[in-house]
Amino acid sequence: MAMTVADLAEHIISRRRLYALALAADIELLRRGHGESVVEGALRMADEVAQPKQATQTLNAEHAREIADALSHVMADSAT
Repeated sequence: MAMTVADLAEHIISRRRLYALALAADIELLRRGHGESVVEGALRMADEVAQPKQATQTLNAEHAREIADALSHVMADSAT
């Protein structure tokens, strides 16, 4: 079965909506578990990395570890 461009576009739109709903639910669960300020801080960090000016650069393993370590540190602080 051949898919048209319109079919593919509809598929992509449906996926984006599904992912947006799943992400919103996940963020809400994180807020309940870790607190508003911790999640907001993590979202700011994630948004900073996702900015278009940085999107063209390859995220190297070292930078990915730094981000993961920072998020782990923030999460650990909120648990105490």
